[in-house]
Amino acid sequence: MSTSASTFDNPLFEDVKRYNTEQLVTFLERKNLNLGANVFTSLRSQEVDGLAFVALTFEQLISFLTVGNARKLTSVIEELNNQSKFYH
Repeated sequence: MSTSASTFDNPLFEDVKRYNTEQLVTFLERKNLNLGANVFTSLRSQEVDGLAFVALTFEQLISFLTVGNARKLTSVIEELNNQSKFYH
């Protein structure tokens, strides 16, 4: 496996912040969170890129996603934000 693929599978907070919407969707698809296609459609229609994603809260996510999907994405966001605090 190439370095870029492994980095994309387990990226750093700073990497995710730079993702465009399609890169973010690919990252989330690879996490195997059992998110439906409607989640990715919603992220695209809301124009959520990496910078916006890492700043989203659970309350913001449930405004356009189901509670279950919002909780899954919140876990990813919290993991990324905790990583950021660890490295700074």
